[in-house]
Amino acid sequence: MNQDQAQGLWNQFTGGAKRLWGKLTRNDDKMIEGVLEAHHGAIQEKVGDNIQTRNAQTDRIAQFPQSSRAGTGDTTAGNKVTGQSAS
Repeated sequence: MNQDQAQGLWNQFTGGAKRLWGKLTRNDDKMIEGVLEAHHGAIQEKVGDNIQTRNAQTDRIAQFPQSSRAGTGDTTAGNKVTGQSAS
């Protein structure tokens, strides 16, 4: 769990508490504030999920040996820009 995910969960929790408090006290402003904060927390958690997924994918790619990566070091195929041979 990264910082964005943790902060998102916290915002969802506090937003839900504010929404309930607003409902109990019949304070529409506090209730709306809680709903918005909870939605913000859900979005922030998703951003954290995406960042964590991206970092995991980057780490997996970095573990591949250099020779197995596509398009590295092969000059016999010719110049890819002009289509001319490397000779």
